[in-house]
Amino acid sequence: MAATLMRRVVVDYLRERQAEKRGGDQLFIALDDMNQREAPSQGDHVDWLAVDQALTEFAQAAPDAARVVELRLFSGLTKEEIAEVCGSSRATVGRQWRFARAWLAERLDVVPGDEDAG
Repeated sequence: MAATLMRRVVVDYLRERQAEKRGGDQLFIALDDMNQREAPSQGDHVDWLAVDQALTEFAQAAPDAARVVELRLFSGLTKEEIAEVCGSSRATVGRQWRFARAWLAERLDVVPGDEDAG
């Protein structure tokens, strides 16, 4: 629930900011460079609004994998913590995370990194 709330707060903030600046300074984050517990910062590589839109679309096709992404990006949980919350194994969470990253990278036209920590 906290991850969903955090996602909504970030997206609402960005939409408000974008409306005020008419597309000006957007908040970005590099998915592969993000520290587990690090908050989003300016000047990185992936547009949060595009991530939210792609994640919403992805959730229709793969809701469990989308939940893993939401928990990982918006709450900073580790794979072990996500497995516990979702009632699945760390291996399953790892597969869902890799699948989701590849899908989102293709959708967002970014190159997925080699990140597998956490």
